[in-house]
Amino acid sequence: MIENLSTLAEFGKSKGVVVALENHYKDRSSGWLWPDFAQKAEVFLEVFRRLKNTPIMVNFDASNQIMIKENPLTILNEVKDRVVSMHASDRFKGSYQHSVVGEGEVDFNATFRILKEVGFNGWVSIEDGNPYGDEGFRGSVSFIKRKVNQYWG
Repeated sequence: MIENLSTLAEFGKSKGVVVALENHYKDRSSGWLWPDFAQKAEVFLEVFRRLKNTPIMVNFDASNQIMIKENPLTILNEVKDRVVSMHASDRFKGSYQHSVVGEGEVDFNATFRILKEVGFNGWVSIEDGNPYGDEGFRGSVSFIKRKVNQYWG
């Protein structure tokens, strides 16, 4: 896998495409019955360490570790220099269900402070799956706009 990802990243780089690894959790609708192999921070970070000398970057998801009762900052602190984009998502510990961003257990102040300190200037996308529809999404957008303005003014 490391060899294949390295080859893919090199090929992508030659075409102007950035390949990013995400601290991911399987989609519940995928039909896949087993946990992602790199679901736990220790495994994800081992994969990341083995790819450190490649063009692989990271799409950091703020809440995927929350689902498995881990701290996402454990990952962010190690990969912060390689984050090219971020999924602003929020959840409660042990729950797959997204919450409105800013209402769950993600520490967005610490997350954005760390990203600001390393000069992050990539995409922040809202990963929405909150149970409140458009009203919840508007709340997520409002929260993220405030945080982006707070840290990047």
